[in-house]
Amino acid sequence: MSQEPLLLVVYFTLLVGGLVFVHELGHFLVAKAFGVHVVRFSLGFGPRVAGVRVGGTEYVVSALPLGGYVQLLGDSDLDDSNRQAFYPRSFDGQHVLARMLIVIAGPAMSLIFPFVLFFFVFFGHAALHPPRVGEVVPGMPADGFLEPGDTILAIDGDEVRSFDEVKRTIERRAGEVVELTIERGGRTFDVRVVPATVRPELDTMSSDESIGRLGILPVAPLPVIGVVSESSPAYASGLRTFDTVISIGGEPITRADELDAALRRRALLPVVYLRPERITGAFGGLVDFEIFHPRVATLRPGRQVTGELGAGIEPADTYVRSVLVNSPEHRAGIRPLDRLVAIDGVPVRSFRESMERVARSSKREHEYVVRRGEELLRFTVRFEDPPKRGLVTPPRSIGIQNFRPYRSFEPVENDARFLHALRESYRRTKWLVQVTTRSLAQLVHGRMGRDEIGGPLYVFFAAGDAAAEGAEQFLTLMAIISVNLGILNLLPIPLLDGGQLAFLLIESVIRRPIPARLRETATMVGWLGLVLLTLFALVNDVQRFFFTGGP
Repeated sequence: MSQEPLLLVVYFTLLVGGLVFVHELGHFLVAKAFGVHVVRFSLGFGPRVAGVRVGGTEYVVSALPLGGYVQLLGDSDLDDSNRQAFYPRSFDGQHVLARMLIVIAGPAMSLIFPFVLFFFVFFGHAALHPPRVGEVVPGMPADGFLEPGDTILAIDGDEVRSFDEVKRTIERRAGEVVELTIERGGRTFDVRVVPATVRPELDTMSSDESIGRLGILPVAPLPVIGVVSESSPAYASGLRTFDTVISIGGEPITRADELDAALRRRALLPVVYLRPERITGAFGGLVDFEIFHPRVATLRPGRQVTGELGAGIEPADTYVRSVLVNSPEHRAGIRPLDRLVAIDGVPVRSFRESMERVARSSKREHEYVVRRGEELLRFTVRFEDPPKRGLVTPPRSIGIQNFRPYRSFEPVENDARFLHALRESYRRTKWLVQVTTRSLAQLVHGRMGRDEIGGPLYVFFAAGDAAAEGAEQFLTLMAIISVNLGILNLLPIPLLDGGQLAFLLIESVIRRPIPARLRETATMVGWLGLVLLTLFALVNDVQRFFFTGGP
């Protein structure tokens, strides 16, 4: 909502206009294929703003950019003087099957269009992550078998060239034994693991499919450190928690897993590191940001204990970087630089994994054990129940944050961009169709909150937000809305394509057209229902954006 209003209008017009054009183009092309005369092709409703007549068809842009229509020659447009000549070119003059195809062509085009959009998005992926392990998720199947820095050469003897291939293969092997050929430190060996059976990350509520996961990431955490105590050699040398080490003993350090070996090599180590320093009120108080200043410390490693890398240094992954004021964690007493030791008796090995477990938990109270300096403290964190949405209770908000930046490995060339784009666009489009149909079913059965319905304002601001994030996000939003448009238009509601299709199906069964008066009455009811639904969605939008601060 912070963008220029004119830009928002442009983005909204491009989004809605493009989707309406594609949808109506489906009706238009199939009608032309059957020889039906198209009277008008309109983008928008209401009064005509601009237009041109070509080949007997009027192409216009109308005042209200919230839809569009293709007006086909109908029986009501004819009189006795021209009926015999033009009836074969009218919509009503076609066989019922041809009319069904014309009607269904719009929603079909809306469902095909996301595939095309995603194809261009994924075709732009000229490089992919290499098949290297950047991080291993604690508690997942790869834990204890794979290590950061490992390269996966093959799966069950079949060579893999990218992390994308690894992910795709493992997804199909949930619960099965797979043999991985690994390269580590110049040597090659095989390990056998059983991928965990999980739901896709993109889909927490709408698919019955399960996929395999090893628990590895293609990106590596930067060497951000935690300093164990003020009595450690690291603290005495000037190092502090959340410093990022970039060199030890003159050797570059780029990943967290490289710290351990580097700290073992010498008795006296020069350490180059970056320390974040917060700048508040910059540019006349407009922004706050952090600058990372380089510093040098001389580190004398001391006795190493379990869990430490040496000299009192450990990974910063379990430390609290920031605490949101008045959050449940803040009210309980947790503060920045506390180290999470255990939650509900389970040792904390990964900040992200532990917080995801808390966010998804149905328990209202959780026992946190943290280390602050030399002390171990115990806190009871009490959460409020989040409002339930549909069949799934959304994750609760977590009020503490960690600092764990990542870096990518050198990418590998995507030498099968066309096949990659075909495969991924199909998978993404299929997922969107599943999400939309199941969400709609939940809404109809009252299992999804009515306040989740978005209207024109929601699309208006979403278009601006997506465009601000780049072309890929804008095309993705366009694909999402296109799927919604296609599926909603298939609903058996008079005035929508699904309603017309229902009339035609009935006609094909009873062998005669439904009386015109009945169709007109049903259409008016459909108009009324859509107007009421639009007003309801608009009220939701106003409350969402102007009274609750956003979605």
